[in-house]
Amino acid sequence: MTIHISVLLLIAPWIGLNPSGEPTYVGSQTCMGCHQQEHSSWLTSHHAKAMLTPDEKGAVASFKGQEVKAAGLISRFIEIAGVPHVEVEDSSGKIQKPVKYFFGIEPCQQVLIEEEPGKLQSYPIAWSTGSGAKPEGWYPLFPGEKTPPGDPLHWTGSLNNWNHMCAECHSTGVSKNYDASTQQFKTRYEEIDVACEACHGPGSHHLDWAQSVRGLSKEDDQPPPPPNFGFSFSLSSGKRQWVRAEGEKVATRNPELPHSLEQETCARCHSRRTALVDGSIPGKALSQTHQLSLLEEGLYHADGQILDEVYVHGSFLQSRMHQKGVTCTDCHDPHSGELYLQGNALCIGCHEPARYDSLSHTHHTAGT
Repeated sequence: MTIHISVLLLIAPWIGLNPSGEPTYVGSQTCMGCHQQEHSSWLTSHHAKAMLTPDEKGAVASFKGQEVKAAGLISRFIEIAGVPHVEVEDSSGKIQKPVKYFFGIEPCQQVLIEEEPGKLQSYPIAWSTGSGAKPEGWYPLFPGEKTPPGDPLHWTGSLNNWNHMCAECHSTGVSKNYDASTQQFKTRYEEIDVACEACHGPGSHHLDWAQSVRGLSKEDDQPPPPPNFGFSFSLSSGKRQWVRAEGEKVATRNPELPHSLEQETCARCHSRRTALVDGSIPGKALSQTHQLSLLEEGLYHADGQILDEVYVHGSFLQSRMHQKGVTCTDCHDPHSGELYLQGNALCIGCHEPARYDSLSHTHHTAGT
């Protein structure tokens, strides 16, 4: 009997490690319980500040009565009883709308206004933080454009609609929930910002496994973990390193691996594309959920560099780095989004400095 009890005690923690049913979202606060370092790094990222409520500390825009005349509108940014508002004046009159959310953090921050219940609109006047080409202050996103009511670029138009155009890439676990019969949105998200499960997928099965082995030492006779540690897929490209052999000008990847799901996960938002499904589905190939824009005139420079708002991926696909197997996390920390090294120091990790960190290659003085 004692033997049977011991066996049951060993097996019991592992019951349910191959659970049936779809995994559910558990939230970044739950992930933090075991992954403090990754969570702390993520908190510094633009992902963690992708969407904010007005009472959160990440709001940087100023509402001190500034006035901007653009796009046929007079826009004033004011506070009423401590709540940020946008006062919109046009030929039809004047309205005051409270800011429902702030959108993004740097180099600009936009505001979302609820035009009607459940329908959020991104206002076409944004706040520049001064960290980019524009000085600090409010500025029109489409300067010189005439956008009367009915125009898709009017602030009430379809191209400024958060539910349809923006939500899936600024929040986690988004479902647009558009009801064609009522022509209304009932959009929902699991977390307001781009959190852990936006990339890793719902974590309930992973959490079940983690809780089942909590307190067990490495010396215990543990069965192997479930596939992908309970996740539906893995973002790992396996153990890889870039090695520049003596005499070689550029490093090569060792071992050679196919392009990973990691890159496709980033591309789901960091590309110019059209959604084919409602909301984001982590773990799927990009071609199963989105249609990537083709090499249309006006999107890219002749050498593949970014010209219009293409969000990086399409340009990267045209690069030699992509051809040689470089992926996003070879240069970027996956949780903070920051580069591992700044300036040319990042490049010379793979490229011979004498050849590539030179005036003849960069057309800039070495070290700048």
